Amino acid sequence: MNELKQPRAMKGGKTSLYKMKRDPGLQLQEYLRETSSAEEALFMINELLHAGQHQELRKNMRAPIALPVVFRLGAATYKSSSYTLSQRGIFIKFPEPPPEGTEIEMEFVLPDEGGPIRTRGEVVQSAGLAEAMKRASISGMSVVFSGISREDRRRIDKMVRSYIKKVPKSLR
Repeated sequence: MNELKQPRAMKGGKTSLYKMKRDPGLQLQEYLRETSSAEEALFMINELLHAGQHQELRKNMRAPIALPVVFRLGAATYKSSSYTLSQRGIFIKFPEPPPEGTEIEMEFVLPDEGGPIRTRGEVVQSAGLAEAMKRASISGMSVVFSGISREDRRRIDKMVRSYIKKVPKSLR
């Protein structure tokens, strides 16, 4: 039986740049080694597994950014965290999200010291825990911002672009 061979690493445990440029698998391996959170790794794996399925529908870049999120549904307030963020919206992890079309109010803080972002949004996609497990995805809701200032949108875009720069071009 053939054994899988590990790439030969240079000093410091890094794979040679020549090999990395020629092998997307090595690029992914290096990217995953350098990720700062489980969300980033899971995001990249999901992107590769479902490559191109919904890419043509996306108008804005999204990035795996885990931020604490407080949101309100009617009179109830919930705390959760984001899975992805884009200039246009946010995916909030939640085991039993509200149905599509639901309006929510939310607040989250970017690590840029610019203060909290408070906005409204509409749930445009929703997957509860049972449904997400069937699809091997994350339970929660995709929310499109509906009341966000230009300045907050600019701050989000700047942060998303900085995260996207970390991902090798061949894996985007």
